[in-house]
Amino acid sequence: MGGSNSPVRKLPVMVKASSVFRYVKAALAVSMILASPAQAQLLDTVRATAERNLEQESQLDTALAELDPKTVESNEERAVILFSRGLNSFEAHPKEAQKNFKEAQSLLKASSPLYALVGIYEGRASLTPSNARTILAKLKTMTKGSLANSSLWRSEKYALMLEIVMLLKQDTLLAKTWNDMTLRVKPSMRDQSISKKIVHYIETRGVSGHPDLITIIESLASTYPHYETGRWAFQKLQQLSCQSRHPYVFSTSLINRLSGNLNLDE
Repeated sequence: MGGSNSPVRKLPVMVKASSVFRYVKAALAVSMILASPAQAQLLDTVRATAERNLEQESQLDTALAELDPKTVESNEERAVILFSRGLNSFEAHPKEAQKNFKEAQSLLKASSPLYALVGIYEGRASLTPSNARTILAKLKTMTKGSLANSSLWRSEKYALMLEIVMLLKQDTLLAKTWNDMTLRVKPSMRDQSISKKIVHYIETRGVSGHPDLITIIESLASTYPHYETGRWAFQKLQQLSCQSRHPYVFSTSLINRLSGNLNLDE
C-alpha cells in the first residue's frame, strides 16, 4: 500500500457534495491503517481540498471504472478499490454499493481493521425494516474489537445504529443513541446525512406524544447557526414555544450554548 504505484493512491479525492466527507474520511482512514497514524491530522485539510474540487467529481467515476481489482494482487487493496466504488455510489445506487461492499468484505480477514467498517456500510446499504434487528446484532458482534475503540470508525457505527433505531421507531433508544454519539463524536466528524434523516424522521413522526424527540431537537439546535439541521431545530423549538398548550421553554443551558455560538440578533 505504501508504494507510489498503489492504485488506491491514484484515486482523486473528488466526489459528489452529498458524499464527499464520507469518502474522504474513509479514504484517509484506509491510508492511516496501511500507512502512518500521523496522517489523521490531514483530515480537515483533505476534506476542504475535496470540497473545493467538487466540479471534477466525474474524474473519480472514471478512475474507479478504469481500475480493475482483478489486476491487483493484494486482497486488501482490491477490497479498498471495491469499497471506494461502493462509497461513490452509496446514496444514488445503494444496491450497487451493497454489492461492492459485500465483495470487498469477502476479500478481507475478520481481523482486518477494514472488515468491520466495510460491514457497517454493507449494512447501511441493505437496511430494511425486516432485517434491521439482524443487522443491529451483526453490528454489535463486528464492533467488539478495535472498531469499538477507534474514534475514526465511531461516526459510521453510530450512523448505522441511528438508522436502525429509526426504522424500529424506538424513540427512547433513538434519543439515547443520539446522546451517546454527541458525547463521543465531534460535530465536524459526524455524517451530516444522518442528521438530515433524523430531521425527516421527527417531521414525519411529530413531537406530540413523543417527548424523547425534543431532546434530539435541542441537541441539534445547539449547533445553530453553523449547520442546516441546527437552523431547522432552532426554528422548530421557536414554533413549539408558541404553542397555546404546553409551550416549549428554552432551558438556560441551551440559551447559554446558543449565545456562545452567535449573537442571535444578527
